[in-house]
Amino acid sequence: SDLLWENTMEVVAPRYTYEKNAPGNPIPACSSAHLSSRRFLLMPPKKSSSRPVAPRFASQSRFILPGSEKPSLARPSLQKPAPPSGRLTVSVVVRCKRPLKVANCLGKERLTRTRLRQLHGPDPAALKLIRAFAEEYSLTVQSGTPRPGTRIVKLTGTVAAMQRAFGTALVHNTDEAATYRGRQGNITLPAELSGHVEAVLGLDNRPQ
Repeated sequence: SDLLWENTMEVVAPRYTYEKNAPGNPIPACSSAHLSSRRFLLMPPKKSSSRPVAPRFASQSRFILPGSEKPSLARPSLQKPAPPSGRLTVSVVVRCKRPLKVANCLGKERLTRTRLRQLHGPDPAALKLIRAFAEEYSLTVQSGTPRPGTRIVKLTGTVAAMQRAFGTALVHNTDEAATYRGRQGNITLPAELSGHVEAVLGLDNRPQ
């Protein structure tokens, strides 16, 4: 409460008239003697010191995620923008703590699953960045990801949010075989994520 009580022999009430048991009295009902032995000071409301946080990633230049280039395919018989309010989940592959040695890749030097997670699991700095990126672009990090032994962070959000986050356009394509969601253009990411993200999967679900 913003009301401060002090022991004294006077009543200071510049903004209220106090009456015993008066309906709507902002002060709890008290006896006259009790009121005469208290002093009520109405403290001004505290001003919030919080300020709007400037966008962190939206103001950065962008780079094309290597490997995200899409080949031009034959134009489908019907194409229209994906509904902005539609929802989807994508998989973001973040970098590992340290690369595997050639001997590990060739099977000449084996690792236990525990050692694999300890030495080559997802990089904590990359995870921290992708969570901050997701929050700024209104994407939800799926609980429990990345799972032990993986480097995949799952993000869920609307089509509109995904397009802003990854700098691409999503469309619904219909051809003779099926209707599917397609991606137009390369995937781009803010400069700060360079080297931290290896792939973004699931923006389109076209037949392979």
